[in-house]
Amino acid sequence: NGGLTRTITTTLPNGYVRLVSSGSIAQVEKGLYEVDGQSYYVRVDPKSKPIVRTANGQQELLLPASGTIKYSLIW
Repeated sequence: NGGLTRTITTTLPNGYVRLVSSGSIAQVEKGLYEVDGQSYYVRVDPKSKPIVRTANGQQELLLPASGTIKYSLIW
């Protein structure tokens, strides 16, 4: 119904999980990110501490890799 929810379980100490890499990522509200000018959205737990960084000319949305990570792709 216009979306997909994924769950990742990891035990990487001090690591990060890249949820998406794109030309542009912008925070719309706490826990909701717009990808490529409204092409789709990524929703994460508002209590999480996501990072948006630029690497190799692309923006990346990262979350700390601790325990279980759940996020949704919405289009």
